[in-house]
Amino acid sequence: MHAMLLPAVSRRIRGLFHLFFSPRAGEGSPSGGWTRWLVVTPAVAALYGLLGAIACWSNVLAQRNPCLGVPFWPPAGLSFALVFRLGVLPLPGILLGSALLHGILLSWAGLPAGSVAAIAAALSIGACSQAVVGAAWVKRILGPEPTLNRVGEILAFLLLAGPAACLLRPGLGLIALLATGSLPPADLAVTALANWAGDAIGVIVAAPLTMMILPGSDPLWSGRRRLVAIPSLAVTLLGMATFIQFGLQERRAFDLQLEQRAGLAVATLHSAMRRQEEALEALRSLWAVKPDVTRRDFQRFTASGLRRMRGLQALSWNPIVSSDQLAAFERDQQRRQGFAGYRVRERGPDGRLRPVHPRPRYVPVAFIEPFGPNRAALGYDITSCSLRADAVRRASERGVAQATVPVRLVQTAGASKGVLVIDPIHATDAVRGDDGRGRRPLLGFAVGVYLLEDLFKETFGGREWRDVTLQLSDVSPGSTSAQMEQKLARIPASPPSMARLAARQHDAKVGRTFLQWGRIWQLEVAPTQDFLSGVPYQITFTRFVLRGLVIIFLLETILLLSSGIEQQRRRLLESKLRTSLMAAGVAHEIKQPLTTLMFHAQEVVHVLDPPVDAEDLEAARRAAGAVMGDARQLRGTIGRIRDILGQMGGEFTRVDLTDTVHSALLLMKADLNRSGTQLSCSGLEQPCWVRGNVGQIQLALLNLLRNALEASGDGGRVTISLRRAAYAVELEVEDDGPGFATPLMESDQLLLASTKRTGLGIGLYLVQRVMDLHGGSVTLGTSALGGASVWLLFPSAATSPRSAAGWRSTD
Repeated sequence: MHAMLLPAVSRRIRGLFHLFFSPRAGEGSPSGGWTRWLVVTPAVAALYGLLGAIACWSNVLAQRNPCLGVPFWPPAGLSFALVFRLGVLPLPGILLGSALLHGILLSWAGLPAGSVAAIAAALSIGACSQAVVGAAWVKRILGPEPTLNRVGEILAFLLLAGPAACLLRPGLGLIALLATGSLPPADLAVTALANWAGDAIGVIVAAPLTMMILPGSDPLWSGRRRLVAIPSLAVTLLGMATFIQFGLQERRAFDLQLEQRAGLAVATLHSAMRRQEEALEALRSLWAVKPDVTRRDFQRFTASGLRRMRGLQALSWNPIVSSDQLAAFERDQQRRQGFAGYRVRERGPDGRLRPVHPRPRYVPVAFIEPFGPNRAALGYDITSCSLRADAVRRASERGVAQATVPVRLVQTAGASKGVLVIDPIHATDAVRGDDGRGRRPLLGFAVGVYLLEDLFKETFGGREWRDVTLQLSDVSPGSTSAQMEQKLARIPASPPSMARLAARQHDAKVGRTFLQWGRIWQLEVAPTQDFLSGVPYQITFTRFVLRGLVIIFLLETILLLSSGIEQQRRRLLESKLRTSLMAAGVAHEIKQPLTTLMFHAQEVVHVLDPPVDAEDLEAARRAAGAVMGDARQLRGTIGRIRDILGQMGGEFTRVDLTDTVHSALLLMKADLNRSGTQLSCSGLEQPCWVRGNVGQIQLALLNLLRNALEASGDGGRVTISLRRAAYAVELEVEDDGPGFATPLMESDQLLLASTKRTGLGIGLYLVQRVMDLHGGSVTLGTSALGGASVWLLFPSAATSPRSAAGWRSTD
């Protein structure tokens, strides 16, 4: 089943390539040249985009960003093969396909439109330049038709087309990425290596696969396709699977390291928050020792704690003042504590401070240190704000320190936010209540004010935290506050382009929650460029890519060499078989007229035995005529054999195929006039150059014309058409005779095949042999006239073999 399926699939793929890239693409249009461009350009662009999308998809499965390089880039091999075989014809398609593909990828990465255009243009120009330079180098060193059956030739082909030429596209792309600020310098080495190796592997694998299915590839790849294609595709799929597995393992290691860093960050922050409570606990002990604390006592006692704790913005004492005690409290603050103009205030709707409205109790700021930068908060009633009042209520009920949500501070200008940690302070002596149980009265609250930026700088100021960004949020039930801190001010945020181009940065984040001061906090840890470009990942990925390149290079060399040796062996066997069949056919062809000749000669001898009369003389004359006819037939057979054996050598030069057709028609003029054949020609108005041997080509044309005349008969019709393309020339001879049998049209070997009952097929074999020597092909079919059609495909002068001897060496 598989043995039948693979050849069928191969024929379908080759048929599609022949449809788009053969000389008939765009046929029938007055502007045939432009039509070919219009047909080939979208086909190449679509194929380039499809292969590129598959390669990018494998990167996505491997959890890597395709914008930073793909370790296997088959569009590079496709581009080289098309340019090598077709010249400049596919360049617009390569340019268009590359621009569209990279434009979509870079837009997905979140780059600005200007950067997308610049980078996509650089990569597209690089793709075209890389293909042109690689094709030019290979043609200059190895010629336009390398046989790829010797070690030196294979190594030169793969090195020139792959690692050597593949510096262009990655180089131009990296220059554009750096110029637009879209690539972090830390990712430069890995990105450069991944792009270079990906293009090189793509050329090494995809270029031979593409070349073997292009039109005119039979002389080089006949018998080698399965030996090269199946192992190459299998190893490519295995390599992609290995790369995906490698990427997933790398991602797991990456996530584990990020989880460990997040756990350490939470433990560090939680510990720092608990240390901040030391200052509040010290204030609690102060009131336990000296209930009547003065302003000077408070200032001296808090000085050391404020110096040690950088994240602590202020410490304050907020007593509980009832409404009937408010006036006396304000006078005491003004006279005894020395705060002139002290008033208990609240924030009005306009945001300005004003005297408080009457309510049952107040919790104003009585003392605050350091006094200078926090003077504006003196006298502020923290219960006038619902967010602060909620923390006061919870602290009163639970008897432990409670934090507010992030709030705008009274003492700071602008929108600066901080967290107030409110710790209840009770009297030392218990007071018996109505129920008979003793309770310590609540005197007020020690309040610590923390600025988040200072807290983070104090906690995460070490060098070990430079490879992550931290974000702290209040996620307590019912909390509607915004995130406390977007990013650390000390770690510069990457530009959006860098952040999206860094592999996995846009979705790599670990969040951990913890309980502190009566609220639930969530600390999110995200990697920076330093974390993503860590040395272990660079070394591992670099080793993987380099090993893959070496393995693929060696494997492709072995496949090409083994298939070339197998092709040479097969061609040698075929040559021996053809020689044996040729000898048998020649023996049969000569034996038949010789037998007839001997029979007629014996008849002449018998007739001339005496006595001889007039009737015997007439019979002798007829027998002698038959002898002459048999001799002419034998001479023609020997002449055709001599043509086959004698015309296969000679140097190849530039040949005008139009002039060669005219010369052949001139030689056949007498036969055409005698048979009354209606001859029509097209495409013979201008010179059409190929590289070959004019004698061999003319011999093939004469055989085709002679066969067409004999098949069409007297008064028949014969058509000769010459079509041109950028890389090949098509010559078609059609007639209105009986045509070819179906088995003959499907046969690859035309030896001993003929449409005539008396023919041996030497003429068609000669035509096939000539086309083999010229790197072309012969296709049999049914013509539009209803008879036979023979289609000869010659490579153009730029891609034809240099000499017949060079091609005979591959047989």
